[in-house]
Amino acid sequence: MDHSNILGTVLAGGKSQRFGEDKSQVKLGDKLLIDYILSEIIDEFNELLIVSNNFIDFQKSDKISVIKDFKKNLGPLGGVLSAMKWIKANNKDYNWVSTFPADTPFFRNQILKDFFKKIKFNKSKLFFIKSNNTRHNIFGLWSVTLLEKLEKDLDKGERKVELWANNVGVKIINMKNKIHPTAIIDEGAQIDVGTSIWHWVHVCSGAIIGKGVSLGQNVFVGNNVKIGERCKIQNNVSVYDNVHLEEGVFCGPSMVFTNVHNPRSLIERKSEYRDTFVKRGATLGANCTVLCGLTIGEFAFIGAGALVNSNVPAYALVVGVPAKQIGWMSEFGEQLDLPLSGSATTKCKNTGEVYCLESNSVTKKNTFSKQNSTI
Repeated sequence: MDHSNILGTVLAGGKSQRFGEDKSQVKLGDKLLIDYILSEIIDEFNELLIVSNNFIDFQKSDKISVIKDFKKNLGPLGGVLSAMKWIKANNKDYNWVSTFPADTPFFRNQILKDFFKKIKFNKSKLFFIKSNNTRHNIFGLWSVTLLEKLEKDLDKGERKVELWANNVGVKIINMKNKIHPTAIIDEGAQIDVGTSIWHWVHVCSGAIIGKGVSLGQNVFVGNNVKIGERCKIQNNVSVYDNVHLEEGVFCGPSMVFTNVHNPRSLIERKSEYRDTFVKRGATLGANCTVLCGLTIGEFAFIGAGALVNSNVPAYALVVGVPAKQIGWMSEFGEQLDLPLSGSATTKCKNTGEVYCLESNSVTKKNTFSKQNSTI
């Protein structure tokens, strides 16, 4: 699908009466809610439009424009109309408007990519996403040819998105997970949208798996296991009970987790399982072994075949048997020009991001900038 004829649009014009304040400006962690959705979709479009009637902060980018609603108090349909009118008024070549709510911090761009792949343009002028039997009326793709009808119906008092969409013949795109027929998914397992599960995988009933995860062939996932969004678990990996993977963890082929410190076949030790935590973005190389009860820091990098028997700091590069630290890695996955200890600063050659070493730990310097919008 050619994204060049699609205008990405974030609908942030609501009154948020039930919430009590502008939801787009609420912080979750260190980011505004609106910045979560912007960061996920900004690379998918040539331009992004924010429709808002309020003074807002958001992630700075030359791609982003902000407009007010063409007419206030028309709800989400009014925001869509405003985007279509902006296209016409500015002589833009966009034929479609792709809409997103401003308060969805857990949406991932892989869902958007999968959504676009499923669309057949000759089937409808309007498409909505559906996942886990829930229809999402604000995650949509709207043909600009609907402008005239939308404006007329709003003038007549129409405000309900679902009713209007049904009347124009909306096509619902069901974002089902990709599960191979040989896979065994025990009843009760929680698997979010956009997850791919390949041949001979077994997921136990207590597992919790986030959005956009990939489970390769012959992967086992235990009961007390949490796998964060966009993790990639390659072939022949067993994620045993009490292993917890945060977002974006990479588990290389045939790497090994354990959950008991001193296993014996003749001694029952299920009550002695130790928690293992692998933090966001970490890489566990092929055939490495991670002993139980440890924490692997954010964006740490475990070399192929390593035996990890102690905690690994964030951004650390460790190799060998037993594993020893030999350097530091960027979030991009390139070794940083930093000593193992002391004080130093360097840039990632690929991204230009700045990393600072202090007291035997590395942090990435926050270069996040804001722009104020006075609309």
